[in-house]
Amino acid sequence: MSETKPQAERLVSAQVGVLGALLIDSDCVADVLARTSERMFVSEQYRTVYRAIRQLFQAAKPVDPVTVADRLRETAGADYRELLLHVMDLTPTSANVLSYVDILRRESIVWRLRQIGAALADTEDLTTCEDLMSKANAAMSAKEGVEIWSMRDMWEDFVRRHSEQAQSESIRWGYDFIDERVHTSRGDFCVLGGYSSAGKTCLGLAMALKMGRKHKVGFFSYETDKAKLSDRIMSSVAMVDFGSIKRSKLGEKEWEALAFAASQLAERGVELIQCSGFTVSDIQSLALSRHYDVIYVDYLQLIEPEGRKGWSRPEEVGAVSRGLQRLAHQHGVTVVALAQLTPGENRRKNEAPTMYDLRESKQITMDADVIFLLYLEDIEARGGRRILKCDKNKDGEAGWYKKMVFRGEIQTFEPAVAPVEVKKSLPDQVSIKEIEPDGSEPF
Repeated sequence: MSETKPQAERLVSAQVGVLGALLIDSDCVADVLARTSERMFVSEQYRTVYRAIRQLFQAAKPVDPVTVADRLRETAGADYRELLLHVMDLTPTSANVLSYVDILRRESIVWRLRQIGAALADTEDLTTCEDLMSKANAAMSAKEGVEIWSMRDMWEDFVRRHSEQAQSESIRWGYDFIDERVHTSRGDFCVLGGYSSAGKTCLGLAMALKMGRKHKVGFFSYETDKAKLSDRIMSSVAMVDFGSIKRSKLGEKEWEALAFAASQLAERGVELIQCSGFTVSDIQSLALSRHYDVIYVDYLQLIEPEGRKGWSRPEEVGAVSRGLQRLAHQHGVTVVALAQLTPGENRRKNEAPTMYDLRESKQITMDADVIFLLYLEDIEARGGRRILKCDKNKDGEAGWYKKMVFRGEIQTFEPAVAPVEVKKSLPDQVSIKEIEPDGSEPF
């Protein structure tokens, strides 16, 4: 037993460090819960505390010593205040909590392997030995990002995902012509690319507001301040002249329309975040703490990179793209990243851009599940129609496009009414076609 004492002490210290950090700093709760599981806490009392913290977070309630003690009194029927104070006293800082998590994961695996080893030493039954070895292998693979499914697990997940309730939880874009062709689920990484001034921010806001009818959406803006975004939103929803709003020349009828629009917007789960200087980790922490189902990022190339010094610009942007993809896939948050396209010879000839024109990194084209491209039908007609093209769609049809009318006076995008029979050839000789119009509303 003397050989296990140092390991046991490290395991206890790691459990205490993680729980103490959660109690003294609620800002780290989202990151820690995303990297930990209940089974890492091998001590029953610490596992109970962890469970209470997770329940509070999932219910969007504050996490602090008072709320946690109250939840434990309700669920465990015991007074944990002395234990919580003891855990906090032993935790020097929350700044190193992710290091505590790494230690906890490692030591909990060692602890489980020791338990399995002791059980193996006490049995002579082959079937029992095989079962224990399976548990040992599972323990060894209990690392972040590793999941092992049996066929029974696979079937149960299949039923859950394809039930009627699950279908109602899919992410809809609010434009019928998109929803019919692009099936978007929680955890997809989508990109909306566009040239400068093509209107991708406006279209992104329109999509976010449509999604906000059923989902909680965060719109992270790096380029446009929240006051200007709010002006655009109010113009589009109230259908009040954008110029009048910018000049503050609003009459009684306009104010009535704006007030009614505000009452509609209050029912939509959309939040605007002005976030200059944010990294992907910052976005992730806020997205998880605010429980967003969908986040929009405007735009990808402005996200602060977290890579090593000396990286080239394509490497930095590639790392940002991979970070957003991991955020989507690992945490079940649908990420829609707006991105810049690089103007080139094709545009001067009015040829359709492709996803390979996304600025500064080809990594984006590999990471994204869905890629939309927005561009002017005629580059000489700045006020003319836009084209929204689906250039990548992992789970459905790609290569189609839809002509869109941008009404700048009320900041809205509408599908063009009249279909036009046009076919264009992309550089790889794949034919794209315009789809029929639908009855989608601007917002």
